[in-house]
Amino acid sequence: MQNTNQILRSVALIAFGVMIVVMAVFLWQEKQAATLTAQEAQFQAARASYAAGDISGAAAELHTLLAENILNADLKAQAQFLLANTILDNYSPADPSTKPALEQALATYMSIGSDAQVGAWIRSAALASIGYAYELSYFDAASFRTLVFSQSPYSRYYDPALESATSADPYALSVLRGIRSLYEVADTLYPTRGSKVELAMTYAQEYSLLRGSLSTTTEATAYGQDIQKLLAEGDALPAPNTKLVPSSPTSYPGRMYLARLMYLNALALSLETQLLGTSADAQIDSLYQSAVTYSDPSAAPSAIVDKVTTYNFIIRVSYAISIIRRYGQGGVTQTAMLLVPVEAKGTLPSFEYWLSKQISSGTILGSGIMRVARDIPAFGKTVAEAQKAYPPS
Repeated sequence: MQNTNQILRSVALIAFGVMIVVMAVFLWQEKQAATLTAQEAQFQAARASYAAGDISGAAAELHTLLAENILNADLKAQAQFLLANTILDNYSPADPSTKPALEQALATYMSIGSDAQVGAWIRSAALASIGYAYELSYFDAASFRTLVFSQSPYSRYYDPALESATSADPYALSVLRGIRSLYEVADTLYPTRGSKVELAMTYAQEYSLLRGSLSTTTEATAYGQDIQKLLAEGDALPAPNTKLVPSSPTSYPGRMYLARLMYLNALALSLETQLLGTSADAQIDSLYQSAVTYSDPSAAPSAIVDKVTTYNFIIRVSYAISIIRRYGQGGVTQTAMLLVPVEAKGTLPSFEYWLSKQISSGTILGSGIMRVARDIPAFGKTVAEAQKAYPPS
C-alpha cells in the first residue's frame, strides 16, 4: 500500500511539473504573439509613412523596429527591404557622401535575395531591386561587378568570358547578362507583369549594346521575338507585387511603381516594333503618357519632389526620343511641348547626372538624346549643361 501511495505521489508530482511546463510554454507563446503583433503594427506604421512619402519618418521607424529582436523572418526581411528603399530614395549622385549608404542598401537586397528562409515574394522583390539600382545608373559596370557578382552566391550568374564583348564598356555585357539571371530567378519565385517587363528590357539593352556587331537581320529579329514573348506573358499577369506595393496608384510607391512599369514597357515595345517591323504607335504613346502622369511631381510629397521630378524628366526625354524616331519632323512640335517642364526646371543634379551617363554610354538611348538635342535647341542647352556638370569619366 505504501508503495502504491509513493507511486501515486510521484505521478502527481510529474503531472504537476508537466502542467507547470505547459503553462510556462503557453505564457511564453502568448508573450511572443503579443510581441509579434506589436512589431507587425510598427512595420505597418512605417509602411504607411513611406506610402505617404515621409521617407525620413519611415526610416526612423524602421531603425527602431530593427533594433529589436524581430521574431518573424519575413517581417524582418520586409523591414530591411523597406529601409533599403528609403536609402535608395535619399541617394543623390551629386553627393558622394551618400554612396556608402547606397552600397549598404545594395548589400541588403543581396542578403534578402539569397536567404532561403524568407518568403519567395520578398526574395523576388529584393533580387529585382538589385537590377533596379543598376538601371538607375547609380553604379558603373565595373563597380557593380565587384559589389555584386564577385560575391557568393551571385558570382554564379557572372560570365567573365563575355568581358570586352562591347567596346563601350568591357564589363557591360557580362553585368547585363548577370542582371538578367537575377530577374529570371525573381520571375521564377514570384512572376508578375513587372518581372516579365524587366526581363524584356534586358534583351532590349543587350541589343542596344551589340547592335553594331550583329551580322544578320535574323539576330536582330531574335531579340525582337524574345521581347515580344515576354511582354505577352506579362500582359496576362497582375502588375505589381501587391504584398509590397499597394495596388492603388494613390500612394507614392504605387504611383512610382506603375510609372516605372509603363515606362519600361514602352521602351521594350518600341524596340520590339523596330526589330520586327510592326507598328504599335497608339499603345506606345498610351504607355508613355501613363508613365508621365503617374510620375507627375506635382503630386509628390515635398521631401521627395526632386527625385520624382528626375524620374518624370527621364520618362519625358525617353518619350521625346520615341516621338522623333517614329514621327520624324512631324513630331518636333509635340516633343518641344513635352520637354518644356524639363527646360523650365533649371539645374537638377540627379537628372543632369543621368543625362550625361546616358550620352556617354554608347547606347540607343544616348544617341537618341543627342538627336532630340539637335532638333530642340532649348533641350540642347540642357544637355550641354549636363555634360559640363558631369563630364564623361
